[in-house]
Amino acid sequence: MLSRSPGRRKRREQSGGAVASQQLAGNIPARGSDRLRGLPDRTAAVGFVAPAMLVLIVMNVLPILWSFGMSFYAFRADRPHTPPRFVGLGNYVYMALNDDVWEHAQNTAVLMACSVLVQVAVGGRLKDETTTAAP
Repeated sequence: MLSRSPGRRKRREQSGGAVASQQLAGNIPARGSDRLRGLPDRTAAVGFVAPAMLVLIVMNVLPILWSFGMSFYAFRADRPHTPPRFVGLGNYVYMALNDDVWEHAQNTAVLMACSVLVQVAVGGRLKDETTTAAP
């Protein structure tokens, strides 16, 4: 809200917005109404970031840790009444020595390489068409 006083308006115009830039830089504390109900900026930031971090941990990190732990067990999801049996590094040894696993890994690598090459070629072609079409 602009002040009706000519002296204040003149001082504000002479400062050239220096107060606003200093507030953004953190040199001058923001007014109480600019803060979230009087909380410090760091507390407000943690309040906004904490729920997102909690969802990230619950939805991503915990399943990854659970899967890593289960990789040391012989477990069949289609047989829920059979308890998992600890095999240690047996699953990893099986994967390293099984030819089918390596064949599937090779097929996946070829498919990924072809997909990336096609995308780069199409993207380059589209870029060339849009740059040459401009006047």
